[in-house]
Amino acid sequence: MYRLEATAIDSLQEQFVNSIFKGKEGKTNALILNRLLNEPHPLNKNKIRWRIDKSYGTVYPRIDALKELGLLEAKDPAGNLWGLSALGLWVQAHRQPLALQRCGEMISKAWKTFTELYSLDNVKTEFPYYEFLTDWLKSDVGLLDFLNVFGPAPISSEQRALLTFRRMIDLSILNFNSGYELPTFTSKIELAGATVDPTEALAEIVRSHKLLSQLHEAIREVDGPLYAYINNESIEKVRSLLPHSVADKLAATPFFKDQLAKEAGETLLYISETSLDKTLEEVEANMKRKLRKGVWRILIHKIVIDRDRVSIVTEKPESISTKWREYCDLYFLRRDGKAVIVEMQRAQRVEK
Repeated sequence: MYRLEATAIDSLQEQFVNSIFKGKEGKTNALILNRLLNEPHPLNKNKIRWRIDKSYGTVYPRIDALKELGLLEAKDPAGNLWGLSALGLWVQAHRQPLALQRCGEMISKAWKTFTELYSLDNVKTEFPYYEFLTDWLKSDVGLLDFLNVFGPAPISSEQRALLTFRRMIDLSILNFNSGYELPTFTSKIELAGATVDPTEALAEIVRSHKLLSQLHEAIREVDGPLYAYINNESIEKVRSLLPHSVADKLAATPFFKDQLAKEAGETLLYISETSLDKTLEEVEANMKRKLRKGVWRILIHKIVIDRDRVSIVTEKPESISTKWREYCDLYFLRRDGKAVIVEMQRAQRVEK
């Protein structure tokens, strides 16, 4: 069983969609787009005008304007017959069930082809991730979420839909390897009492796939320098917030101990944007999920700046350099999912 949370269209996308249907011209736009959506064949301007019962002076400028916006396109070499473009169908999918249905038919067909190319339905995983992901993609909420993230490209042609699915694999690998949850989909799949991002479900399929798992490992190795750079930037930001005397002492001190630097560098160290309590709640939930899946390669290292204090939340306290531990509160995230305080530094304070 799975449950889908409500999806939310991006605010800029929403503004764009709403702007098309505002005012008197917007009403005519809606009539034209709806007419073309419901027609089995493209129409010339005169037939469009006749079908919606409007004057030449009203319809012709609107057709030209919708063409400029990219919502209509000529369907014949002479440029006399008009129909919805991929963008036009994408806009209508947010307003008309028929448009969403047509998008779903195209995406489902392309997903079936993509599945056959990589034999995704034959991959053995702990949970039936492929079935969950397929059901999500077929649902109205999941389909709209997919279209919001990738725009009209995957409904413009089968080739672009297939490339979009391949792009999803890259996103899933990046999210898994980095430890970051990059903003992708807003809907979630409910699985065994936890909510799973669609890219997370795809990552589990990729890791268990004979061929795609090789891509997973190769990307991890290629992205090593990127993770190291981001880790250094995070550490420098923390140094800048500590008292000058402390920052000077830590300037030449690596965050991770040398012998564990490679292992620690396999995941991203980043500064939490939430409070300490919220961060501990999130990492405990993440750890329980890892415990359920038996996944331990991706380590959790977070720095929290909250209430004038700097805290480190980590699965491997022994990987943190001694000098850093002297000036930061240290929380150990145990394998049972509980975060416990290891060291509390009473003297350290963040500069305002």
